[in-house]
Amino acid sequence: MRADRRGQAGFTLLEAMLALLLLALVLGPAYSLMSGGGRAARSVERRALAQSIAEAQFAALGVEQRLTPGDYPGHSGDWRWTLRVTPRLDPPFDAAAARGMAAYRVEISVADAAGPVLSLATTKLVAAP
Repeated sequence: MRADRRGQAGFTLLEAMLALLLLALVLGPAYSLMSGGGRAARSVERRALAQSIAEAQFAALGVEQRLTPGDYPGHSGDWRWTLRVTPRLDPPFDAAAARGMAAYRVEISVADAAGPVLSLATTKLVAAP
């Protein structure tokens, strides 16, 4: 006599193994995507902090003391930066000198303990010394 299998509930070993395999195939890439998103968020936050430091240094330059060519290193906590000020004599900035103005190229490089994060440059036009 044959046993009636309709009343039996559950999975066979093969079905259970296939379910686990599918779960592993789906969760592996999902975990990778989630951890990659966390790294991207930390990178964006790191760059935003470096941007804030650079903007603050650009704003302070030439306010507390006269703007003069040279390198100006600084640090705060894990962050360090170098401001480089060089005169600009190329056109159209050479015309500014004739009007009693001086143009300077100002570059800043910001780094943290992990390494360089950001480099920016701008031109400042100030009254000639």
